[in-house]
Amino acid sequence: MTNVTSSTGGQPPSQLGAKAYLSRVRHELRTPLNHILGYCEIVQEETEGQLPESFAANLAKTHASGKELLRLIGECFNEDTFDPNNMDRDQLVARLRVPVDQIIGHAEPL
Repeated sequence: MTNVTSSTGGQPPSQLGAKAYLSRVRHELRTPLNHILGYCEIVQEETEGQLPESFAANLAKTHASGKELLRLIGECFNEDTFDPNNMDRDQLVARLRVPVDQIIGHAEPL
């Protein structure tokens, strides 16, 4: 997972405008995730009924975990509720870690 300060060019969140900070972090988290989701969707559509059941199941679980991670990113980095000065980084990492680990775990056998 990208370090929060490295995703802001080394500047702490308090030195950036909250909107700019959130926009940058959301972009850096969502862009690769959207690529993973898109790849899952392409494979699912183009191979429907042709994949071994375990492969199709892992692909579906990877996609579902990715959607959950997108939801959490939207929730955790909501402009209305996010305060970078009072952010508990450990709690944030813990909330995002579960779906990240699930994506990795389900995608490894693919």
